[in-house]
Amino acid sequence: MSIALTALVSRRMRRAAWALCALLVGGGFLTARPASGDPPKPADATTYVLKRTYKAGDVDRYKLDYVVTMNIPQLGGDTEVVMKMTMKETTKEVKDDGTVITEDVYEEGKVSVAGMEQDITDSLPKLIVTHNKSKLDVKAEGGNDMFVDQMKQMIQSMYEQRDAIMPTKPVKVGDTWKVEMKVPSVGGVEIKMKGDATLVGTEMIGGKKTLKVKYVLDATEEQSNTKMHSETLSNVEIETGKALLTSSTGNGEVMGNKMTSKATITLKSGEDKKPEGDKQASPEKKP
Repeated sequence: MSIALTALVSRRMRRAAWALCALLVGGGFLTARPASGDPPKPADATTYVLKRTYKAGDVDRYKLDYVVTMNIPQLGGDTEVVMKMTMKETTKEVKDDGTVITEDVYEEGKVSVAGMEQDITDSLPKLIVTHNKSKLDVKAEGGNDMFVDQMKQMIQSMYEQRDAIMPTKPVKVGDTWKVEMKVPSVGGVEIKMKGDATLVGTEMIGGKKTLKVKYVLDATEEQSNTKMHSETLSNVEIETGKALLTSSTGNGEVMGNKMTSKATITLKSGEDKKPEGDKQASPEKKP
């Protein structure tokens, strides 16, 4: 399947899909740590600070599986769009003033429209992201023009949403806090989501204890005839402060077109390692 099929989906509808995708996966970068300086307390009274921390040289891979059913007139109406992506995030630098520079590379990118799959990995840009307290700056290198702006917009929205859902003070199990965030514009109109986030409990994931954070968000924007609703659950490892698993569901209308979606993000951390089977045999010594 050529890139031409992707072009069949109108620019606005692609933006709508990317917007809902960014909304669903934004919380996949949630992190949490016990509040520093607090003495040991019973599990039900422990407070936690939800905050993203970086260490130069860290390598994290986020695997995204995203399915959205949307109305695409060019393809006959309700159509299933499936996206599978693996993003490698490398922390390149952590400055004394707190500024962080990351490099985001898409190692896999596949899109299936109405059952026809296209590998877009080579069309996706490398993104250099500068994070600081005042703003987020995203620069793209390479990639196909069809995807560059959308990927920049999506990754910026994901990082901004991650920060937006952080509580402003330490929280414990059962605490709820207000959340407000922006999602990528639809039809040139900025959409704001509002709702609540709750630290609902703890759960073991792969032998590791995690915090379970749930947030429910809604938005209504009359000018673009858009309504969105999403529910997300993120399991955050207490020891490392990184989300191990995030799952989301969403539904609504974008420019009057009904959409439903679901997304799952899994996180794999660690340096690049060559598989055991790839080891080269040592050359035989000649007598």
